[in-house]
Amino acid sequence: MVKLEADKAVAFDMDKPDKTNQLTNDLAEVFKDGVDVVLDYLWGDSALAIMTDIILLHILGFFQQTYYITTYR
Repeated sequence: MVKLEADKAVAFDMDKPDKTNQLTNDLAEVFKDGVDVVLDYLWGDSALAIMTDIILLHILGFFQQTYYITTYR
């Protein structure tokens, strides 16, 4: 992520017992500051958590245009 000049990265730790809720909480903290680009190479649970946080913050009035990029091989 350093090569991409990312300000922050949020880990999606599959070994945590409550992985999706932990990711959602971690993302909410980052999204409050504004996010320009999301690079998601996992898809699945992480994508759902990311999109849910973006929508919830938009509803609460924290809106910034965010580009969501997913990769697939």
